[in-house]
Amino acid sequence: MHAILATVGTDGDVLPFLGLGLELRRRGHRITLVAAGNYAELAAAHGIEFRELVSAKLMAELLGHPDFWHPIRTARFTAKWGASLIEPQYRLIDAMVAEGSGDAVLIGNPAVFGASITAETRGRPLCHLILQPWMIHSAMAPALMPLVSLPRWAPRFMHSLFYHAIDLAADFLFGPELNRVRRSAGLKPMRRILHHWLAPELVIGMFPEWYGPPQKDWPKQVRLAGFPRFDGATDLAPPAGLPEFLKREKPTVVFTFGSGMMHARELFEVSARVCAAIGCQGIFLNRHFKPASLPAHMFLADFIPFREIFPRCAAVVHHGGIGTTAEALAAGTPQLIMPLGFDQLDNGDRVRRFGVGLHTGPKHRLLTNAATARASDVAEVAAALQELLKPEMRERCRVFAKRLANENAIGTAAGWVEKLAER
Repeated sequence: MHAILATVGTDGDVLPFLGLGLELRRRGHRITLVAAGNYAELAAAHGIEFRELVSAKLMAELLGHPDFWHPIRTARFTAKWGASLIEPQYRLIDAMVAEGSGDAVLIGNPAVFGASITAETRGRPLCHLILQPWMIHSAMAPALMPLVSLPRWAPRFMHSLFYHAIDLAADFLFGPELNRVRRSAGLKPMRRILHHWLAPELVIGMFPEWYGPPQKDWPKQVRLAGFPRFDGATDLAPPAGLPEFLKREKPTVVFTFGSGMMHARELFEVSARVCAAIGCQGIFLNRHFKPASLPAHMFLADFIPFREIFPRCAAVVHHGGIGTTAEALAAGTPQLIMPLGFDQLDNGDRVRRFGVGLHTGPKHRLLTNAATARASDVAEVAAALQELLKPEMRERCRVFAKRLANENAIGTAAGWVEKLAER
């Protein structure tokens, strides 16, 4: 089997695919990761084949644009950006399958429409990975969305109408380009794209049932494997000065807002002021932010494996990405989620309901407003962190972490992919 793993996005979107690919390679299969160009080095470090789905330059233009983080403008902006890539991505993946020996299995992010078109035209097996329950439309268990969600107590028919409206918006935003490419490939056009975009044979949810309980109105081909918990790290040496920083008496809080966060200045300022206000020290993780100087109570690093640093800290403050959320749960460390967009508010609400963390209101304005961080933001985060630093919260998180013990989500998913290939 030649597993072609195609995804677009940042670490949280790419690493589960890489982890699954490495497990399939361990089982004797050929794998090729198809992702943004900035992951070529990571693929090479793991010794796997790589093809560029979108250039690193285009990814930086997407993540660096303020409209990407705006709760309203992001839909049009991201749809336009993604629509322009449908045809080149289809041509790339189709050529890869055509060049092979007829044993290709496509494993994709649903947003990579080129993989779906190729599977349809070439008659190849297709599996989609869903990384968070937020991506599955359900009127029975509706996910929270930034600014536009209906209250959960609203009647089910209202949630159905809400999702139908989202379908119509998607059809308007990128349906014309998708259907142009489909027609050029000899396929019929699609309507209600987001209602029909999931692979018909197998969709693997990379989260456990207790995190996103399956609903009767979910697609029948969805199977839940658990959190993948793969960070791709090849060098575990700690950054210089970190061991000494952690030895200090003050409690340490980790602040991390995603590998694609290119607007970190305001977030760092809030983090530093919060730590000063409650008498703790902070580790701020970001690859794109390089201040001229650091306060004595702050430590800055490009990357530290979460499985190494989260258990050693008193709390984690983050954006609510599913990978970061899962690692904080597994570490038994209280977490405060400051949602910036997408699935992050929904993940924050789940953590709050589990009783192992809190979330603030949406903080996208910290990224789209260049003004100095408001005192209300600092006060809100500081008050929430003080709640999380109480001993009873830490103990509750440690008990909850046992739910993630002995999971082998990547191995489970790999077995399902192999069975799909056999069929």
